Amino acid sequence: MFLKRVDARLTALITDRSRPLEDRLLDFYRRYADATYSYEWIRIYMFSALMGNDINRRYISLVERKILKPLCAEIRHHCRLPLGPEVPISEAELEHVWVMHGGLFYYAVRKYVYHSRVAADFDAIVRRAVKAMLAGVTALGAP
Repeated sequence: MFLKRVDARLTALITDRSRPLEDRLLDFYRRYADATYSYEWIRIYMFSALMGNDINRRYISLVERKILKPLCAEIRHHCRLPLGPEVPISEAELEHVWVMHGGLFYYAVRKYVYHSRVAADFDAIVRRAVKAMLAGVTALGAP
């Protein structure tokens, strides 16, 4: 149920440089939210983690490998920062992207676990988060 939600098309969407990065990420997070941000999925995911099930650790590893590390490489490309095997993705870069990704995930947790108020325009939230993250990377410079 969890691992099948992250398929190769999502990674391909992130890495398709024929489109601007901001557009790719907005499209990615729309699709990712459609696949994972549902009442059942979020609650099962959270309950599974609280029960100590390793599915969450496997899912996080998959998200890092298939989504966040490719995203780090795309951010580097977008911001004209060093890119390649000689400059591995740093922990700081990965954590920076986790902060954005986790913040967007927490939108679904607030909605489906806490039954809290959330803004109706998810696209606007994603667009703002992406712009802020890219501005932060640009301001910080090379890893």
